[in-house]
Amino acid sequence: MLTERQLTVMHLRSQGLTQSEVARKLKLTRQDVSALERSGIRNLESAFDAIDLACGKGVARRIRLVRGTHILDAGREILKQADASGIRLQRSIVDILQLLRIELQESIYGGMLREEREVLLLYNGHVRIAPLRE
Repeated sequence: MLTERQLTVMHLRSQGLTQSEVARKLKLTRQDVSALERSGIRNLESAFDAIDLACGKGVARRIRLVRGTHILDAGREILKQADASGIRLQRSIVDILQLLRIELQESIYGGMLREEREVLLLYNGHVRIAPLRE
């Protein structure tokens, strides 16, 4: 889990601010900013490792949605992969399409994905959408 402070520091750093600039902005020491950034990255890496482990043990399944995929085809692929994995989804196709439209709003143009994304299907039928991880 990320703390609000870690998330704030990492967001500002991702915007190009130096640790010193972030420290001034948040009224922290540069060392505090460094520690918050380091622990935030460690927490993110742990989360990614947990997802990798879950996928490796069959607890979750990754679906890669490639650039240019139509939103309707993405919904069909999610259903197809869930069926192939024996996962009973907690959402209808209408709900899945709505989730895709909401979560991928910035990444859809003309009904097509403008960038690759990853969908995680959990064994309990929950669906999560994330940016593609290399």
